[in-house]
Amino acid sequence: MREIKKFGERSASQNKVRLSKYILIMEGEKTEPLYFDAVNNNKEKIGISSLIQLVPMVRTISEEHWSNPLKLLEEFLRKKTESANHITYKTFIDCIVDTIYSDDSFNIANSGFDKVVFSELMRFYPKNKLNEYIKDIDQEVKNVIQHFKIWSTFTKIIESYIHQKIEEQTLNLDDDDKICLVVDRDPDSFKQFNDVLTLCRDNNVKFYITNPRFEFFLLLHSPSIDSLDKNKLFTDEDNYLHSELRKLLGAYSKEKFDTDFFMNHIQDAINNEKIFCENIEQLENTLGSNVGLLLQELLNAS
Repeated sequence: MREIKKFGERSASQNKVRLSKYILIMEGEKTEPLYFDAVNNNKEKIGISSLIQLVPMVRTISEEHWSNPLKLLEEFLRKKTESANHITYKTFIDCIVDTIYSDDSFNIANSGFDKVVFSELMRFYPKNKLNEYIKDIDQEVKNVIQHFKIWSTFTKIIESYIHQKIEEQTLNLDDDDKICLVVDRDPDSFKQFNDVLTLCRDNNVKFYITNPRFEFFLLLHSPSIDSLDKNKLFTDEDNYLHSELRKLLGAYSKEKFDTDFFMNHIQDAINNEKIFCENIEQLENTLGSNVGLLLQELLNAS
């Protein structure tokens, strides 16, 4: 788990007027990132200050397809304790795999090689060692290079880029950055609601949830939300949420949808959300969302 640096970097020209960063830990890997990327790219249109940056956390190869909110939050909080000279074996493995993408020609010529390297590293390091901190990173680099010595091109890439990748995976957080956890209330996969709520409060993490799924929050952008069947919205009977989004947009999938429509109806979403539940304790079992509160905060901070 790491920041997308191009969104979160603070340049020397911003010394006097700093960016206000909202770090987004998102359960969804497709729909939510598309939506918030659109918000980040349309701040002027929406009315959000250019000094506010939404910084999504992206998954590393060891975190692909993670969907448990508690696991994601715990990993982020663990990651906060790391520095360029103080990392776990898990992060080290992720960084080694990440070096593959540093050389375009190597990556293109070896499709799927990242998965091969990851699998081999997971065999090389015992599972019970992954959350331990490395005592000597340079020595560990030598150990890995020796292990992969038959792949000379790859070992050269490790030597050239490993410390850069470790630096990139170190979180660049300031005390006043806002940490936001954005998840669905999927009863099939989210069974630790109270644990997550408590962990968020104890660590000053803002907890945003949509019940039942993020698609419900998307539907809140519709000026005619009152006409929809609330029982079907809550149960998502026969994929009701997706069906209504297709009616609204003409076409919809988790990977691709018309973000312009939603950017044009941000205020509708904020207003419509108040028709439903916004209370974080009650959202465990009630149709609603509090993501609109995040958008309102971004507007108020402008």
